[in-house]
Amino acid sequence: MNVQSLKRLLATVKKHVDGRKAMFIPMISVFSFLIVGYTALDKEAPIIATDEIKLAYGQELDASRLLISDNHDEVADLVVEMDTSRLDIHRVGDYYVSVTVSDRCKNEATKDVLVHVVDEEKPEFTLNTANKDLINDNGTLKINVNAPSELSHYILAKDNADGDITMFMNILRPLDTSKVGPQDVLVSVSDSSGNYNEASYQFVITDVEAPKVNWISGNEVEADFGQNFDLRDYAEIVDNAADFDALAIEFESTVDTHQIGTYETKFTVTDPSGNKTEDSIKVEVKDLSAPVIMVSQDSFEITTGESFDVRPYIVAVDNKDGDVTENITIDGYIDVNTPGNYTLIMSVKDEAGNEASRSVSVTVNEPYMAPSFSASGGGNGSVTSIGVGKVGSPYVYGSSGPTAFDCSGFTSYVFSQAGISIGRTTYAQYAGGSQVNDIQPGDLLFFNTVGSLGHVGIYLGDGQMVHCGSEDTGVEVTSIYGSYWQSTYAGAVRY
Repeated sequence: MNVQSLKRLLATVKKHVDGRKAMFIPMISVFSFLIVGYTALDKEAPIIATDEIKLAYGQELDASRLLISDNHDEVADLVVEMDTSRLDIHRVGDYYVSVTVSDRCKNEATKDVLVHVVDEEKPEFTLNTANKDLINDNGTLKINVNAPSELSHYILAKDNADGDITMFMNILRPLDTSKVGPQDVLVSVSDSSGNYNEASYQFVITDVEAPKVNWISGNEVEADFGQNFDLRDYAEIVDNAADFDALAIEFESTVDTHQIGTYETKFTVTDPSGNKTEDSIKVEVKDLSAPVIMVSQDSFEITTGESFDVRPYIVAVDNKDGDVTENITIDGYIDVNTPGNYTLIMSVKDEAGNEASRSVSVTVNEPYMAPSFSASGGGNGSVTSIGVGKVGSPYVYGSSGPTAFDCSGFTSYVFSQAGISIGRTTYAQYAGGSQVNDIQPGDLLFFNTVGSLGHVGIYLGDGQMVHCGSEDTGVEVTSIYGSYWQSTYAGAVRY
């Protein structure tokens, strides 16, 4: 008797019981007999057909995933028990789960089912919202120039199984934060199960930081008379994205270092992105430098009985007062009739009271052939004296003296007066001499003021040169240690 036959029989019994109450007890006995008979007939255990199951990472195992059946009972009437004590759904791997299935007749089947916990979900990228340097403007990511370029500062990679895998990201197109402008960045990552993902992000590198003016000793400063005014001598000007040469500096008014006085002016520093910094400086132009005493040589030798005067060999120039050679006082005594070593001390003051001094040694020897002093390179007293004697002469382009000059016209005139022909142009003068590194008085100094040999002057010694600079300065003596001359210096030659 199968299940369907048994159900039809039970339905017939019920119908008779409902119609004939007097027969209830006998019919119940019949019903019990039929049930016992049915039980005695079902001796077959359910069947568990499932051998293995693939289970997604983190997914709970449900009995509905099992393929089971029974010879008499419906699947819904079967009792399924699973021992998942060896199963870890949060760890990729293979696990055995013991499954027990019982039918209504207590027939039971048990089987170990292999469960594969797998990760088939690709990693995801997210923005690092904790980074305050990152601004998400409708999908466009903005960061400031020179911010960290490591992409992990801005993009994170997370996986459902492996967690944070940011450190395993591959940067297919890197981020360069040193350049202002838009950039497309491409990144990829794979999790430990081989699931791959890649994404493209658009960054915009912006410059919102203005230049900074860091004063060296405050913004109330002193400038030496005649000194080239350069803001960098008093402040360090820096920008987060641009070099100094790319910055624009504009002054409301000029500082004229060729006029004694106090100048107060505002200025603006602008970087290439348009960020501006405003500040001010107060400059007091004063005569701060003492005159410079130049001697064609530091020591002299004469023979006994020979007269000696050091003045033809010395020149004194001042940054403001010009040639002050006539103001030199000389202390010391030389007995030209007594052999020995003597020292002369030369001193001079300018109108501002700045004083300079210098000494020379004179050796008086017994009669012998004394060395003559050369008027050419390595100690050119004639050239330096003639050049300083022209201080104050005006600058006129194309002029070669004797009352007006341009730079190379001045040097050619001075050397011609000393009996030396050096050519008229800076190029000819540079090519005709012998290049030297150990500059000495009388050497020609050349400067790349126009991208090539655009200027020339005569070295006087002690870091000073005489030159015909411009219409504003004419022939003047100036220090070669200023930032302008140092940055344009091209070399020196000797005749």
